[in-house]
Amino acid sequence: MVNFIKNNYKVWEKNLIFYGFLIVYAVVAIYLSNELNVWEDETYSLHTSSNSIPSVISQSYNFEGQPPVYFILLSLWRLINPGIFFARLFSLLLIAFSALFFHRIVRLISGNDSTRWLVIIFLLNPFTLWAALEIRTYALLIFLSSVSIYYFFRFYIDNKIKYLYIFLTICIIGLYTQYFFSFLIFALVFSVLLLKGWKMFFKISLYLIPVVLIFLPNLFFVSNQLALVQSQKFEYSIISRLSAVLHTPQDYMLALNIVPFGLSIRWIIKITFVVLLVYAYFKLFRNFKAQSNTHLEKINLILISIAVLIILYSAVVAITGMRYNNKYLAIAFPLFMLLFSIFKIHSSLYRKLIFGIISVYFALVLVLNYKYPIKYYDFKSVAKYIIKIQRPNEPILFFSKVLMPPFSYYYYGHNPLVPLPALTYDNNYYQQNINDTSELRKSIEKIITASKSYILITDTLYRSFYDLKMNKKMVDICLNAHYKITLDTNNFGQNNYENLRIRRLEKK
Repeated sequence: MVNFIKNNYKVWEKNLIFYGFLIVYAVVAIYLSNELNVWEDETYSLHTSSNSIPSVISQSYNFEGQPPVYFILLSLWRLINPGIFFARLFSLLLIAFSALFFHRIVRLISGNDSTRWLVIIFLLNPFTLWAALEIRTYALLIFLSSVSIYYFFRFYIDNKIKYLYIFLTICIIGLYTQYFFSFLIFALVFSVLLLKGWKMFFKISLYLIPVVLIFLPNLFFVSNQLALVQSQKFEYSIISRLSAVLHTPQDYMLALNIVPFGLSIRWIIKITFVVLLVYAYFKLFRNFKAQSNTHLEKINLILISIAVLIILYSAVVAITGMRYNNKYLAIAFPLFMLLFSIFKIHSSLYRKLIFGIISVYFALVLVLNYKYPIKYYDFKSVAKYIIKIQRPNEPILFFSKVLMPPFSYYYYGHNPLVPLPALTYDNNYYQQNINDTSELRKSIEKIITASKSYILITDTLYRSFYDLKMNKKMVDICLNAHYKITLDTNNFGQNNYENLRIRRLEKK
């Protein structure tokens, strides 16, 4: 009786801690969903999903450069409520369901040992929370990849055709969400070839033929959409592209791309983690025969799939010259997180120590990253400030076009908002651009102002891909030569590291 009470108390205590964490996590995520301002890409999603379904599909292919599933779902979701918070809630719910399927995958791979720990690590990973707070396709991609991986594992383990059918259905949805989903399918199927042999490989390949045929219409759009993300800039070399892809594993598993630590500390974190991972794999390999289970085989399936994905992305980025961002590999994110299940090989105490340290580390990174709940710039504060200082009929100019869309969601004044053509030396990127300061002056003077003045808002964050150089000395000299600048201030809003420069230009 005493043992029964003790055991039930332990179970109750574990449940309380785990579900308590989930409640706190949900509250924080909901708060951030409401507090964070939108940024440029999110405004595109809001604009695209505000149209009718045929227009949503057209916008998806021709403007967003992506297949339409996410934008159709978001459009239908926003019929309930069109607000920013509600649009983010869609992503948050997708991440919640992703965690549910991630829990199921972990249980398939390593049983019930430390399953909840891995769910906590999955949710605390900064990339997970980032995707949950984005009005973009990445939360849906994580969800679809989690579901597809789960049913692929079910088929791999049980060899039941019903799981393959579900996997193929999710593949179709995934392919009409992002083209890179085809890489995940190929990586998983290729891993079967290496681990199970030709028979199962051919079986899956045969069933994939209808999926390929259904996907074929997308090929009419691929070339034009690839042009949207290509960069022929000299400084963005093949080495730079490959380096960006190869850094994705450490960004996903250790969040090294956002940690506010020095290079030496990041290297210590990286080396320590790699040593722990390699040691756990070596221990798993050494004990494989004695354990008489398939844990090592499942870990190998994950490792092979990740390796194939990295090779595929590297090849595409190197050959096409596309600008790569680690979020493009979101389809592989659940696979990276599943690698933490390799630590099952250790004793319960050692396992809890490792998972506890990782959880605390991720929690610390999240606190530091969301210390100021702002995305890039505090457009809310800037909009309030502009409303306070603006003059009637005074045009508000933006350099560049990336600033105006998010600002417009928080500006409730009546003055016209005008994006200036981009000052750039890369004539291939912007549809509109100006090549020197004389053209800059002409572009400003074309704008009619009854107040004989303008408010100019410029971006102080250097963006290497886009050549946004509005705050160069030559531009300041030009503006001072042709205008009387009666206001020049930096607005930080709630943060203290990214600001928008606000100037009033009065005609001389």
